[in-house]
Amino acid sequence: MPNILSQIVEEKYAEVAARKLACPLAELQADLKTAAGTFLSALQKDGVRIIGEIKPKSPSAGQLSAAIDLGHLSKVYSEQAAAISVLTDTKYFGGSLSALEDVSARSSVPTLCKDFILDEYQVLEARRAGAEAVLLIVKILEYNQLKLLHKSISALNMVAVVEVQTDLELASALTLNPKVILVNNRNLDTFEIDLATSERLIPKIPPGIIAISASGIENTQDIVRLRHLTNVFLVGSSLMTAPDIEVKLRALCNPILVKICGITSAIDASAVVSLGADLVGIIFAENSTRRVSPEQAKYICQAVGGEKVVAVFQNQTVQEIWELRESMGFRYVQLHGEESPDIARALHPCIKAITVFKPDDVKHALDYAQYAEYVLFDRPKGLNALQWISDTINSLNHNQPTTKFFLAGGLAASNVRHSIDSITSPNLVGVDVATGTECVPGVKDLRLVRKFLLEAKGDAVTR
Repeated sequence: MPNILSQIVEEKYAEVAARKLACPLAELQADLKTAAGTFLSALQKDGVRIIGEIKPKSPSAGQLSAAIDLGHLSKVYSEQAAAISVLTDTKYFGGSLSALEDVSARSSVPTLCKDFILDEYQVLEARRAGAEAVLLIVKILEYNQLKLLHKSISALNMVAVVEVQTDLELASALTLNPKVILVNNRNLDTFEIDLATSERLIPKIPPGIIAISASGIENTQDIVRLRHLTNVFLVGSSLMTAPDIEVKLRALCNPILVKICGITSAIDASAVVSLGADLVGIIFAENSTRRVSPEQAKYICQAVGGEKVVAVFQNQTVQEIWELRESMGFRYVQLHGEESPDIARALHPCIKAITVFKPDDVKHALDYAQYAEYVLFDRPKGLNALQWISDTINSLNHNQPTTKFFLAGGLAASNVRHSIDSITSPNLVGVDVATGTECVPGVKDLRLVRKFLLEAKGDAVTR
């Protein structure tokens, strides 16, 4: 363990010993009731399940929130989240058992006690404070200690959320026959965050065990990235630092990416991102009325950051695309012509657009699935057969769970929610719109943009 973690554990043993003197075990056990057993069922429902965390500060980031209104947070989390995680360590995380007790009493969803649990005494404290679940960190526990604590938690009808970061820790956790495993994307040795930790470990968790991805879940794109592995995410720091926690939480619970395409100015790019758009599209295709110059593209990338920019090309050379990408700084390339899978692979990360005239066209997605980050199914103008397109996409993507896709073509505020709802596949990650947010080609009407975002994200953006 690194110095900071060793220090925390050492101090925690001393802290618990002092609490035992202040409140003897017999007194703690008096009138202790078993948990209601609501934690598992809260996570087992369909859709994205967010465990919202109350974390005033952390050793790596310092103070996250100067003043926390537990009443307000409990209300917001109860309305949107599946459960609430409460940090109860005081020195390093600014939490307390009294905060856990307060939140448990106010909340209509179950609470998770998150601390450095080393002693059965802490398990009893958590239950008395109203916790329905308790975190166990494999990294800081000897195996026999881990087994004993897991048994103690289960005996009180609570759920042990067993945290792992490595294959060895996962192997140890699985011997407990756990109901829930949390994969921490933060390396406790270096405090670095890497979502690839979840991508590596969650596939090794047997079916029937709930997998939670925690740490580093910053935005909708992170949820989309991991959604095919799990639908349960613990989110702390990004909620604590959000300007509006309620808006942030709604967006995470409704992880549909919205790409506003056909952006021609830095002003429009900044405006649509400020309204809640996840990606903006700039077009380099030669026959497009919304085609931008390299100078325009550069200003747009500077205005919103290249990570949010998708550059659209049609049958242009790999060399030309790479030269523009290197000079402009945009992250994504969208291919909208007859580009081969090999070209998609050469330009990763990319989005491959497939125009759907007939059901068989959808199947072309399989040719690109392993090379393109996303496939974009584009409904051509004048084609209203949404039902057979939806049925075909649903059938394909239920059988091909890694084919993540966008829906595009004829979308507007009036039909985007119906279009999203018609897709039952969990691999729908986003929608793409251009004309539906314009009165004049290439110039965005921010009233239309706002309406589109409200409908697409399920009211997950500011009004």
